[in-house]
Amino acid sequence: MTTILVKEPQFYCYQDEKHFFGWLEGLKALKKVKRTSEGLALTFENPIDDDSLADLVGLLTRYRIDRKDLKVFRNETNRKWFARSRTYWYRSVFGHH
Repeated sequence: MTTILVKEPQFYCYQDEKHFFGWLEGLKALKKVKRTSEGLALTFENPIDDDSLADLVGLLTRYRIDRKDLKVFRNETNRKWFARSRTYWYRSVFGHH
């Protein structure tokens, strides 16, 4: 298991918050969500499956949440697509080009 801490986004209405947590809790690899004073502690299976990782990248992008901590999920199985420098998330996750 791997836990990452992300800043909780600003929600603009009840449905916004409901959809965020619905999307998050729909990730197959997600095992636990805990609200803390620092943000949301998200615990995932590691290795994370490709679908969960791709959806997590999309969710964090949609809600403008920092994605730098996602680099812990890079492994030999997903590196060809996840760590490809031409993806829209590469710089925000890995920090260089």
